[in-house]
Amino acid sequence: MEMDGKTMFQQLMACVERHRLPVAAERVAELELKCESLEAMDMLFLLPDMLCELFPEIAITHVDEYESSPEEIYPVLFDSYCELTGGAFEPQNVEFVQVDGVDDVGDEEDEEDEEDEDGEGDGADLELRFTWQGQAQQLLLRGADCNGFYSMSLADELNKFAEAHLAGRWLVIEGLEDCDYTGIYLPVAAYAELDKMVKDWLESLDE
Repeated sequence: MEMDGKTMFQQLMACVERHRLPVAAERVAELELKCESLEAMDMLFLLPDMLCELFPEIAITHVDEYESSPEEIYPVLFDSYCELTGGAFEPQNVEFVQVDGVDDVGDEEDEEDEEDEDGEGDGADLELRFTWQGQAQQLLLRGADCNGFYSMSLADELNKFAEAHLAGRWLVIEGLEDCDYTGIYLPVAAYAELDKMVKDWLESLDE
């Protein structure tokens, strides 16, 4: 089937209805009308922001590049991701600790050691530590200190944790235009369907 904005929006709303997701009903008609004239590529450009409009209770948008240190940014992102669960995930004693022997973020000597031939390092890792239901948990965020850019390892590691402890998953979609990200917390079945749907849309552009 040839993809266009209208078809893609219809597929998205069918997913919403199947899983009874908490959509902002007042925004549906306007967004549906907007999508009727969109090509598939244009729809994908708008998708991250559109998801935030449709799901204000379970979705957030955050930027790709940060000026602050990872120890300042990731706790804020983590809190935001937790809030999307509507109280299902409220960890205690949260802290982010830099690992791999790097003492201070931004230390010039350490940065020079990490740099490759192109002058760019892979970045250091952060360990996310928290208590959940009385048990200490540790999640390793690879490349979290990657020259000020967001690492998808946050969502990846949270989803590994969620497999054993939560009824939902975090789906993070990267914007095609400005590289911002939209994170959305969904029931497992809805997560699997929407994740596959977006991947299929992206693949259809290459056909």
